[in-house]
Amino acid sequence: MLAAVSHDLRNPLGTIILGSSLLLSQLGQEPRARRALEMIQRSAHRMEGLLETLTDISSLESGQLELQCEDIDVAELLRELLADRTTAHETDGAIVHCDRKRVTRLLQTFVDSAHAIHVSRNSGKVQFVIAECVPLRTVERYVAHGIVSAHGGDLWIEGSSVFFTLPEA
Repeated sequence: MLAAVSHDLRNPLGTIILGSSLLLSQLGQEPRARRALEMIQRSAHRMEGLLETLTDISSLESGQLELQCEDIDVAELLRELLADRTTAHETDGAIVHCDRKRVTRLLQTFVDSAHAIHVSRNSGKVQFVIAECVPLRTVERYVAHGIVSAHGGDLWIEGSSVFFTLPEA
């Protein structure tokens, strides 16, 4: 049912994203209208992420989560995610073999509230430490555990910090 609802909502959401993009390109420099359309786009993209989460939950429950893995430079990924944020981050040149889209969404779950992100390599695994982030909601925790497990990693929480591992490339 989750997959069906998610699928049915994708078409109207795609129309909202496309329509707001077209309007933005035609507005020129009208600031109030641009801000309103940009707010619509941010909300639509958040909804898109929620729909992807619903699809992942459905796939996890059926045991059919398909990963599209590739080698990803962790430092580059964090630079992209943290481009407009002041979150401190440290990595040691690690490269992970993972599904970029899913791991990006996983990290985005933490980025908004994280105090710092530390990444290190250890015995063929890359460990992420997300320090001082807000507690995960039940759904976020379920999906995070499922995505990390599907990659062959582990996820655990100690106090206000989240730890997880992914395979090193």
